[in-house]
Amino acid sequence: MKKIYTLCMGILCISQINAQFKVGQKLVGPSLGIGFSTDDRETNTMNNTSVNNRNTDAFSIALGVSSIKMKNERTGLGFGLTYGFDNNKISDKSTSTYEYSFNRHTVGASVFKRKFIPIKGKWNFYYDAGLNAFISTAKSITTYSNIAGSTTDKGNAYRAGLFITPGITYQLKNNLILEGAFTNIFSGGYTLENSNSENTNGDKFKNKRSFADINSTLNANDFFRNITISLRWMM
Repeated sequence: MKKIYTLCMGILCISQINAQFKVGQKLVGPSLGIGFSTDDRETNTMNNTSVNNRNTDAFSIALGVSSIKMKNERTGLGFGLTYGFDNNKISDKSTSTYEYSFNRHTVGASVFKRKFIPIKGKWNFYYDAGLNAFISTAKSITTYSNIAGSTTDKGNAYRAGLFITPGITYQLKNNLILEGAFTNIFSGGYTLENSNSENTNGDKFKNKRSFADINSTLNANDFFRNITISLRWMM
């Protein structure tokens, strides 16, 4: 009887350790995601009569804030706002030498359901499943040295979709949680793009594009660009 009582008390203690959340409690906090990559390539012909040199740099940052209201000890409903900035530059010194720069600003909102699954002690696994919508503005400039001309593209994009984001939390303090989310595990949606192009000759073009897609991206070469770190205060 004593052993059964001890076992029951042990199970109760474990559940209390993992029962970090209460009904009606809010989990509020910011998030940050940063990515950077650079790629330099040089190709020479066997007799060194021509050399191709291409440099590519990419930088991205994502800022966000979200709030989750717990409906029970394991499940909550959340709302979030995000801002993202992407910058890409390409310098290609080959037969048709050109410079390319791209900037994009994105603003988005999401609603989601969060489910916590206790791991051990202060650790929890979780996943978010929900809907999101984004509006982005972009501008790119391509300059060709060999023809002394350039093309400027400006456009807007509107997107609505679904997402599933898994992650892990660790309780730093009684009211503070650290999160790590794998943001590109699964997403899908519909996108509508409108853009205008103009070159140095005065030619102007209008472009429209719409597409649906499903994505899942998490690989060793781009691992850290797929992780978002967050802090949440339990209120």
